[in-house]
Amino acid sequence: MSHKKTASRHAIRRLIRTSALATLGLGLLLSGCRTVHQEWDVPTGPAFRPTNFSSVGAIPAQVRRVAVLPLHAEAWEATTIRPVEAAFASELQKFERFEVVSVSRVQMREEFGAESVISSAALPADVLARLRASHGADAILFQDLTHYAPYQPISIGVRAKLVSTIDGTVLWSFDTLFDGAQPSVAVAARDYYLTQGRPAHPLENSSGIMQSPSRFAKYVAHAMFGTLPPRQTR
Repeated sequence: MSHKKTASRHAIRRLIRTSALATLGLGLLLSGCRTVHQEWDVPTGPAFRPTNFSSVGAIPAQVRRVAVLPLHAEAWEATTIRPVEAAFASELQKFERFEVVSVSRVQMREEFGAESVISSAALPADVLARLRASHGADAILFQDLTHYAPYQPISIGVRAKLVSTIDGTVLWSFDTLFDGAQPSVAVAARDYYLTQGRPAHPLENSSGIMQSPSRFAKYVAHAMFGTLPPRQTR
């Protein structure tokens, strides 16, 4: 009986050692894969940087809360562009320029009779005042999807502007087409993937961002909101 107990203990110890070695080996393998990934998955060439934007300078200190309107897209249904809209919302939060309050399509329809408002149109006189009153917003962020091709090569066009509800001043505006067929855009998108949006899986290639509309939209949003001016310091 004692011999059987001893043999059983030895077997358990061998199993524990084997499991520990397997875990260590897996860790080394993944670490090695991650290292290899970093070494060979490096985009080369100039990276696209948007230039078609403008601002009046730093965001005024009194602009603390911004109401973000639904993404306006005349040629696409709201359900189709939902991943793009979600990507824009998540990336905007990362920059922490101001407090963000989202205005839903339902709220827009109830207050203004339309689910979204195009940024380039003349605004009804009371829009800014009503949004300031209903949402406590110091400024409004308008966003338009001007182009959307979700299949390879992916391309997204976006226009946006930040308007003060205090005096109607356009604090910042942006208008750019991000064409995935352009090598510089692909380099910039992959750079974003490697530095900002890379998932935990070490074997996934950065070129995967060029095949995913939602990931590419995150790059677009990051590039766009990266052009927002800094906040004014007192």
